[in-house]
Amino acid sequence: MSEYDITLCQGDTDPRGVVLKSGGSPLDLSNATSITFVMTYPDKQPYKEVTCTKGCKDLDDDDILASAGGVTIPFDEDSLGSYGIFIGQFIILFPDQTTYPGEGYYVIKITESLKQIE
Repeated sequence: MSEYDITLCQGDTDPRGVVLKSGGSPLDLSNATSITFVMTYPDKQPYKEVTCTKGCKDLDDDDILASAGGVTIPFDEDSLGSYGIFIGQFIILFPDQTTYPGEGYYVIKITESLKQIE
C-alpha cells in the first residue's frame, strides 16, 4: 500500500475517480449542488481548486454513481503544473458545506515530469 492516496505526474490530464465513504459506507452525493477538490502544499501555499463531477468509473470501467459515493476529479495541466507532495480535501455543498474527509487530508504525490526538466 502506498503512503500516498493519489499519485500522478506533473502536467498530466488524468481524471481520477474516487469513492467517498463515511464510516465504511458510501457517501450519497446525489443531492450535492457542487463538489470541489482543493489541494495545497502542506504549508498552505499555493492553493488550487478543481471543480469535480458526480459519479466516476472504477478500474473495470464500470459506473459508480454519485449515490454510491462516486466523484471524478478532472485534473488538468494547471492543477498538476507543480510537482511535490500536496494535501487535499473535498468541499461538498448539499446546500450546507461539508468538508471531506472531516479529519485529516488526502496525500497527493505529483512527480516531476522529465519533459519539464531543462
